Amino acid sequence: MTHDFTIRPDKIKKARTALGMSQIKFAGILNVHPMTISKWERGESSPDSAQEDIIRTCLKIAKNSETAKTIGKNVLSALAGAGFAAAIYYLLKAAFNNEPHGYDDDKKTTKRGD
Repeated sequence: MTHDFTIRPDKIKKARTALGMSQIKFAGILNVHPMTISKWERGESSPDSAQEDIIRTCLKIAKNSETAKTIGKNVLSALAGAGFAAAIYYLLKAAFNNEPHGYDDDKKTTKRGD
């Protein structure tokens, strides 16, 4: 069986390991069974578009290896303490913190890039 991937299996593993997460913990963030992560990483199946967006966000964070594992720990703490939505919020906030576009949490306004 052949799958059409929009994100390569090796990139999924890179996103997970850069954040210092096991397949079990990464599965919690993506709200899937840990075996699903294994299948994605082996190329046996692929994430849906929403899951892929989260993985791409993790890859964005992984570019800065100095902070990636700290962010990963904080995301997992949010997942354990406040649940899935809080973990995703923290992940997105970390990924887009220095972007010229997006929501500025302090000012409660939308920023626009020039």
